[in-house]
Amino acid sequence: MSSDFYTSLILPYGAIIIKMCRAYTNTQEDFEDYYQEVCLQIWKSKDNFHNQSQWST
Repeated sequence: MSSDFYTSLILPYGAIIIKMCRAYTNTQEDFEDYYQEVCLQIWKSKDNFHNQSQWST
């Protein structure tokens, strides 16, 4: 994952990602795993995003 992708498309929505990940776990370790997995899945699917909706969706 490039740092440009992370700083421009992950960090601005970090609060939303954190909120969603925290909703599914009570442990820090699980939270970190969920956060990493969500960021990876966003990165993997970025090429399928056609700007027909807001990036936050």
